[in-house]
Amino acid sequence: LPEDVANVLVTAGHTGRSAVPYLRQVRPFGFICSDGGGAREGSGRAGLAVVEADGLAGATVDARRAAMGDGLSSYRDGIISGANALAQAAGVAIGMSAREAARLLARRTI
Repeated sequence: LPEDVANVLVTAGHTGRSAVPYLRQVRPFGFICSDGGGAREGSGRAGLAVVEADGLAGATVDARRAAMGDGLSSYRDGIISGANALAQAAGVAIGMSAREAARLLARRTI
């Protein structure tokens, strides 16, 4: 929706490649998802780099710090474990709270 243009999506799902079609369809201004515990060869956050080419700024939270399946926990309890270059350019950094990262993503300019 037009009024959602600057919203940041915070979910409890992983950021693996299977999440990419959904992110491309929704096209959030920014997003924060789980890293899925890293998973094999970092596959739990593999989608970060893929959607960067689409202009989507995104980050992941450490799955050990936020409850899976609970997006509010990702926002309240999440600690950033990864970020693509677009999110980093907005000031998102590993170790910061998801709450602060969401604020930075919402304020970014494109």
